[in-house]
Amino acid sequence: MEMSVVREERSRGGARVSARRLVLSEIETAEELSLSVRTLQAMRLEGTGPAFIKLTQRRIGYALSELERWISERSVRSTAEATVRAQREAASC
Repeated sequence: MEMSVVREERSRGGARVSARRLVLSEIETAEELSLSVRTLQAMRLEGTGPAFIKLTQRRIGYALSELERWISERSVRSTAEATVRAQREAASC
C-alpha cells in the first residue's frame, strides 16, 4: 500500500526546503486504509485501530509512521498465519 505522502521541494532564497506531511486527517486515513470513517472511529473506540493523535478537542489525526507500523504489524503471509494470530489475540483478551 502506498501512502500519499506529499514530498516536494520549495525554493527559499536559493535554498531547497523539503516538505513532508507527517499527519493525516481522519478522512484521509480512512481513504488510505480503504475503510469508512465510521469503521475507523469504531476501531479507535475498541482500541483495535492505529494509534491516533488528539490534535484538538474535536480533531483527530494519524501519524504516517504509526499507520505504517500498524499496517506492518497486521501483515501476514498466509491464511494459516492469520488464523494463528487471531487465536492468540482472542486468547489474550
